[in-house]
Amino acid sequence: MTDISRFECVPLIDRANSSGLVDVIEEPIIRKQPKPTFVANFSGSQYAPWFKEDQDIHGSYLVTRENVLLFGPNHLVSDDGSWSCESRAFKSQFIDAMQGAGYQAIFPGNRPKIESDQQNYILRTAELDTDQNDEIDAPIFLATPLEPDNWGRWIMTVTPKIAQFLSIKHNDRSFFCRAMYPWQRGFLRYFGISDSVFLEHDPGKTYLCDDVLTVEYNVPNMTISKLEREIFAEIVKRNQSTFPVKSKIFVSRMSHSKKYPNYRVLQNEAELANRLTGLNFAIIEPEFLTIADQIKIFSSADVIICLGGAGLFNAAFCRPKTKIVTIESSDVFIRAHTQLLSSLDLDYGIIFGKQDNTDPRPDHRRWTIDVDKVIIKLLEEIG
Repeated sequence: MTDISRFECVPLIDRANSSGLVDVIEEPIIRKQPKPTFVANFSGSQYAPWFKEDQDIHGSYLVTRENVLLFGPNHLVSDDGSWSCESRAFKSQFIDAMQGAGYQAIFPGNRPKIESDQQNYILRTAELDTDQNDEIDAPIFLATPLEPDNWGRWIMTVTPKIAQFLSIKHNDRSFFCRAMYPWQRGFLRYFGISDSVFLEHDPGKTYLCDDVLTVEYNVPNMTISKLEREIFAEIVKRNQSTFPVKSKIFVSRMSHSKKYPNYRVLQNEAELANRLTGLNFAIIEPEFLTIADQIKIFSSADVIICLGGAGLFNAAFCRPKTKIVTIESSDVFIRAHTQLLSSLDLDYGIIFGKQDNTDPRPDHRRWTIDVDKVIIKLLEEIG
């Protein structure tokens, strides 16, 4: 096992893409991005251009790392400073986020300090409490996503990682992943990670690892690749849910908004839900459904109305050309949501609501929509 003192005052440097490469799971591609079928801006604001004609569909790579320091969700550093994480590009944003107060509040623990000299990140381990470090000398498959508790990241990266783990001869290799909450452990069990191969990862802690197998992406964008679409299609095929088929659904956030009343709440969602019920839409709240039922609902629906948020990522289970409309509170997440929906070849539309500018928060402000205008637009576009 590597002595942790060897990591003190190490400048972090990007690894060569060929370093530790075991297999190219899928090469990246650039294609013409399918456009939304419609965009309705009821925000009262002019947004900067966000749609890109060309779309980067990420590539995936199986890599091995030996004698490394692991901190945060998936930052792996050798004692010569060679640094990698789930993303090969735009990594600095994720190491910056990991040092923020928000991350540290959610994932407290014993972590190295990262300093910056404007040219490099410098790893500092001198103040680490070595008694709190975990040493893992058995082989592991690291699967914790860049945002450890984000449902979208779990759908988009943990799901294919499970498939990749199950497809290899893991030779007593443990599946090492964040799973503090019941939904996370249930997610892993449902998709095939048994308790016998699971090992809990705490993204707040620091680990010394002898043998890590993991998956990297050339870019951390919100696209779903051809191979990943095949994985989701196979999941739908073998799903055993008997949930009643609903041809039209509205994915609600009302219970979430009651629980988190200061987080991007659509103030008149109840009115919208009532109007959609009158148009034969079934109202669903995914957090109250089993994973199997969520898969059944999204894979069976012909028309989906969704408030831009975590529930939108269940679109991964939709059939191609499903009609789906995301109603967004602002343009903050629209590029990522467009990347998701267009990469799935869905017939997607976009509606922007209006933020309350008296809300002092810089983002995730409360917002409203003009329900009459929304209903008229939906009837025009999807019937």
